[in-house]
Amino acid sequence: MELNAQLAAANARFDALVERVNVVEANKSRNEPILEMLAKYGRFFNAITTELEPKLNEIVECLDALDEQLDAIPMVMQSMGQPQLNAAIDAFRLELASAINASTQVARDAAIVNKPRSALPDAFSGKREDWKSFQSRLDLFLLTHESAYPT
Repeated sequence: MELNAQLAAANARFDALVERVNVVEANKSRNEPILEMLAKYGRFFNAITTELEPKLNEIVECLDALDEQLDAIPMVMQSMGQPQLNAAIDAFRLELASAINASTQVARDAAIVNKPRSALPDAFSGKREDWKSFQSRLDLFLLTHESAYPT
């Protein structure tokens, strides 16, 4: 009787392990395209994080300064007349627009990847002996313009 209980417990543990292995396998196959993309574009993602962090810190500092100005608005409103208040609001809007433009530029800069470019290959002459060199130049062009020709 005790042997049957031990065997049942061992079978239950084995079944649980098999289930965990199946879950790991399913996750692996589901995440494999993401892992391949990360491996392929690893340097790009690394460059984004290292270049983006200082720029994001600048934006945060700018936003903190704007927050301080926002906190000061009620006191300024009490001490100013309407024309002065309108001028202060316009200056604040310009500063805010400048901060937004800076953050959008950072995003645009991060999206641009400086890759070497190659010139468009010369037209194919139609001669059989020119095919290999034309195909090589075309492959190089498509490789260096991967974002424009993804497939």
